[in-house]
Amino acid sequence: ADLPLPSKIISHGHWTVGNQKMSKSKGNVIQPDQLIDKYGLDSTRYFLLREGGIETDGDYSVIRVMKCLNSDLANEFGNLVSRVTSPKLNPNNEWPVHHQYTE
Repeated sequence: ADLPLPSKIISHGHWTVGNQKMSKSKGNVIQPDQLIDKYGLDSTRYFLLREGGIETDGDYSVIRVMKCLNSDLANEFGNLVSRVTSPKLNPNNEWPVHHQYTE
């Protein structure tokens, strides 16, 4: 292909399990579909984006997933939803209509 060479390359760190490199021979490989089945697609995406990085390796453990989901999603975002839906901010309890878009 007669394409120009890239001017910038962006890579990412690796995922570890308990600070150990994932390895089939060690038997510590985590399958993303198993995470999705257990935690749901959006929660899995959130964890991977939150904990993984470009400059550092991401470390997987069940405890890290639970802390991330409970701390960030349940507590922080739950608190935000609770605050913005409070009667002081919305005394008439009026909400926008949810539209289902189809193509």
